[in-house]
Amino acid sequence: MCGACIADPPPWERLHALWSYAPPVRELVHAWKFRRLDYLGVEPARELAVAVRRDREAAGVPPPDRVVPLPLAWTRRLCRGFNPTEIVAAELARALGRPWSRSDMAKLLAASSKRAHHDDEELPAQRGVLGLGVDPIK
Repeated sequence: MCGACIADPPPWERLHALWSYAPPVRELVHAWKFRRLDYLGVEPARELAVAVRRDREAAGVPPPDRVVPLPLAWTRRLCRGFNPTEIVAAELARALGRPWSRSDMAKLLAASSKRAHHDDEELPAQRGVLGLGVDPIK
């Protein structure tokens, strides 16, 4: 996690990462995102499902209620023609036997904004959600 997230943790409970964003993973992610090689998102999603299931079982945590892809800026979506996180979210949700939703991330982001103003309030809509993003922190 980045320094800002460590200082002010995001509204989700767990973060799962399969690999470091370094070669050759970086090149595969770029091919997937920028050359629209959609199939490159399927196997990582399956591997992520195995890791999520294993980590949650080891921690005694139930599976996520749903999988939520991060929204992509409309300009990037227009240039790429797709949102890579939706491909992974759909496959991950299928592998976990859970639903996925494009619209739930907007709710989570709004709740996160609310959380910044009311830290003492509980936001139950955020519990049990597995958020998914593929853009690296720069």
